[in-house]
Amino acid sequence: MTYRGGKFKLGPRVKFTVRERTVEEWTDLLRRQYAHGGYFAAGKTYKRVLRNFRQKTRRVMSRNEHVAIELELRTDDQPRTQTQMLSRLAKSRVTCTPHESQMELRLSESLALPEIASEIASESTNLLPSVTRSYA
Repeated sequence: MTYRGGKFKLGPRVKFTVRERTVEEWTDLLRRQYAHGGYFAAGKTYKRVLRNFRQKTRRVMSRNEHVAIELELRTDDQPRTQTQMLSRLAKSRVTCTPHESQMELRLSESLALPEIASEIASESTNLLPSVTRSYA
């Protein structure tokens, strides 16, 4: 590629794909945000923080996030302090399995450099495999 008189070699393009979190994952995330929330959650109950999330969000809320907030608000047995939430989280741990990873990184061989595109096409093996990472 040439840009402003300089020649640059570009590598393969990385495509980020993200799946929607499940209701359980949103619930776990909301609880952790409250427990480790710092100043924004200090001196507030979990339900009050959830109501603030629901009312004052500056972005579009996903359906599963909205359902998780509503379910948490309807649950009567919620910790009232961040310390109580931390101890509750220590007792129950939600984990992601590898096939439920939040983000997949894929290298697209169709967008590789022209110099190596012919090499990639001639190879019988996939030189640019999919890489899956799990973020718990």
